[in-house]
Amino acid sequence: MTENLYTHTFTVREDQHLEATVRLNAAHPIFEGHFPQRPVLPGVCQAAILRQLLGEHLSRRLSCESVREIKFLRPILPAEDRELKILADWLSEEGKLKVKAVIVSEDEVKTKIRATFV
Repeated sequence: MTENLYTHTFTVREDQHLEATVRLNAAHPIFEGHFPQRPVLPGVCQAAILRQLLGEHLSRRLSCESVREIKFLRPILPAEDRELKILADWLSEEGKLKVKAVIVSEDEVKTKIRATFV
């Protein structure tokens, strides 16, 4: 689903915090179906990108156990929001990561996520 959808670089990597710059591929086929007239980055892709970045940072494969909160404050439009900042903080409890993250474009918060990954 997210193969070739984005590229990324980590700008901050700490024990319980990461920041990454994500560049969307506006030509990715997912945008043809979501939505043809006004392409939007699907929420499930936003959560998958967060999960993938956390997994890469921690060098482990992660699955989403639960989503406590996800707020889509503004749509992420690939033609306009080509570069996103993802900022995530987490606590590790009993092998689970309790994550609080935001996705930002040009200093505007687009999405807030609170989820647990295992």
